[in-house]
Amino acid sequence: MVGSIAVPHAYQTQEGEVGLQNRILAGLRQIPGVDDVAMANGIPFNGGLGILALTLKENTLANDSSQPGAFLVGCSIGYFQALRIQLLEGRFLDDRDPGAKPDVFVVDERFEKRYFPGQSAVGKHFSFNGTPKTAAEWPVIIGVVRNVPHNGVEDRSNQPFVYYPMLKTTPGGISLFVRSSRAPGDVLAAVRAKLAEIDPAIPLFETRTMDTVVSESFSNRRAVMLLLGAFAGLALFLSAIGIYGVLAYDVSQRTREIGVRGAIGASRGEIIGLVMRQGLWKTGAGLVIGLVAAVLLSHYMVSLLFDLTPTDPWAYVAVMLILAAAATLASYLPARSAAAIEPIEALRFE
Repeated sequence: MVGSIAVPHAYQTQEGEVGLQNRILAGLRQIPGVDDVAMANGIPFNGGLGILALTLKENTLANDSSQPGAFLVGCSIGYFQALRIQLLEGRFLDDRDPGAKPDVFVVDERFEKRYFPGQSAVGKHFSFNGTPKTAAEWPVIIGVVRNVPHNGVEDRSNQPFVYYPMLKTTPGGISLFVRSSRAPGDVLAAVRAKLAEIDPAIPLFETRTMDTVVSESFSNRRAVMLLLGAFAGLALFLSAIGIYGVLAYDVSQRTREIGVRGAIGASRGEIIGLVMRQGLWKTGAGLVIGLVAAVLLSHYMVSLLFDLTPTDPWAYVAVMLILAAAATLASYLPARSAAAIEPIEALRFE
């Protein structure tokens, strides 16, 4: 379950917010059936994070490179475990880190690949506040995690994310994350009761499951793809009708020929194969032309794709198989009608 709380005015000091956050985390962990609890200054996939310029101590960038930067995510201890974010190198944030000197950060794999290509980012240093006065003041990277689209799947900035211990800051609002095997409604009721026990003035709002958050982030893409899918389905239906109509007309024009073939010994299977080959040759030519056109035009759909390249081979194979299946069915129906023609009746045809 995820939700948001607004920090009452009485706690809006450094010490007040830190104390409140610790009380909330400790209280929610006491709820039966709760496995992990965490806080952050935002919810993944929801966006709203700003990018900050940074200074690298171990500068690996070319002289003409643009100013390095990253999005900043404040989170509590246990955030990565609650959201099941995979650790690639180093370690997660723990109780040693809030208030530690020098500051510590966890970065995502995009940060490592961009700013420390070919080497580990763990143990490297960077700062969001310019160059520190002494070497001992340089913040250090303690871990590298998988990429998470905090700004949503529509974000095209391709900028990395940096995580820091949120208890050192004073955010105006807090996002809660509660992982539990219990039913969402039961968990939500228990969370509300525990927050009321801590302080009745703490409001809890925008509650939902993380699955819902992820699903909502794809709503724009889903609407577009449903529309495209509807048109694609209509095009598939019309193409099948077209193949059927052409072959059915061709069979009607070749009734005498088919009757003669049957009279001289052509089997039902041979007649079906004759008609179907005619339809499938047309289908094969269409698939080749369509494949070339799709490859050339697919690059214009890059903005609609997520975790999929414009030339993903499995997508093309799947579509070609669907088209081939529809064409086979559309070819088989007139072929079956042709095989049912009686030679005597066909030879009487005028």
